[in-house]
Amino acid sequence: MNATIVTDSATEPVTLDEAKDYLRVDSSDEDTLIQALIKTAREWVEAYTGLALITQTWDAFWDGWCDPFIVPYSPLVSVTTLKYTDGNGTQQTLANTVYSVDTDATPGKVWLAYNQTWPTAREIPNTIEMRFLAGYGLTPADVPHAIRTAIKIIVDDRWQHRESEIIGASVEQLPVVHNLLCNYRVRGVQW
Repeated sequence: MNATIVTDSATEPVTLDEAKDYLRVDSSDEDTLIQALIKTAREWVEAYTGLALITQTWDAFWDGWCDPFIVPYSPLVSVTTLKYTDGNGTQQTLANTVYSVDTDATPGKVWLAYNQTWPTAREIPNTIEMRFLAGYGLTPADVPHAIRTAIKIIVDDRWQHRESEIIGASVEQLPVVHNLLCNYRVRGVQW
């Protein structure tokens, strides 16, 4: 299974003003840098937790049918389409009555509906394509406070340590970030 983002977050889970307050920065001289640090911190948190923070659209691909499909980013909001390549090599869209979507599970799951069967799919890589929405919502206030705090701490760390260091290396040394995020990590999923 692999996944690619179709539409990234329209906003970040921490606003520029919130980050500047946390950093105690009054001027706008480094707004561009701070915004870049917020995005980098958000991307690190999403990779570490398996979450989509602000609602995003994704395409995920499998080499065959699964029951259930484990959706690779949480929280799952909805499945827009589930497509497959048929025996003739034509992509088909599966009717949503053939499958059930569990948005309450973490990670989200897509099951074969009662008394249904998966159609025959061509045995090729990425023969199954699922487009889905994942995320807590459209605004920063929708994202849990602990996650937003972790992002601010990462931004602060990168703000204070601007040397050319990979963000993951320094973040790994911030136990408070791990403590804030530990209850949000999606467990049991192999991306």
